[in-house]
Amino acid sequence: MLLPGHAERLVQSIHAQVLANERVYELTVEDPVPAFASVRNAPYLPCLCLRDLVDLKNCVQHEFFSLAPDASADASGNARGTAALTTANIHAVQQKLKITQKQVQTCYEARKLAFVDPKDEAQRKKFRLEVKKRLFRLHTEELDGMGSADRRKTFLEAEYQRVEAHYARLLAKIASN
Repeated sequence: MLLPGHAERLVQSIHAQVLANERVYELTVEDPVPAFASVRNAPYLPCLCLRDLVDLKNCVQHEFFSLAPDASADASGNARGTAALTTANIHAVQQKLKITQKQVQTCYEARKLAFVDPKDEAQRKKFRLEVKKRLFRLHTEELDGMGSADRRKTFLEAEYQRVEAHYARLLAKIASN
């Protein structure tokens, strides 16, 4: 059993060793034993995935996705901006942090959410549509089997709400440290 705080340090320690090894391209675990998967994906706080927390902390530390969308027009390729997630941004983060494209996407969206003004409906809608497009691509097969457009919209909205709440918890945890 790992006590609170130790699991996070364990994952950070593993990540630090991987970053120091030039021969390692990407940190991923294929078919992990259940004990490791439960630590890596453990609900660190209610519904907070430890892996996402560590990845997001590393992005913050390296200032990835640190510019608001309107301030990041000339930040292409260096993964500083949040106007759009480009292939160059993904590769820049992957090269530095050795994480998967899915993990980069999670960090990008969480960091971008931090710049969304909760009172600005246009900003919220733009962010929501960007995330829902990704969720649509991720769940295409499942959505095709749902039949009605209303069921698909309801499913996507529920998924979006779950993702946004997860990102908000990640950002709150980072802000509290």
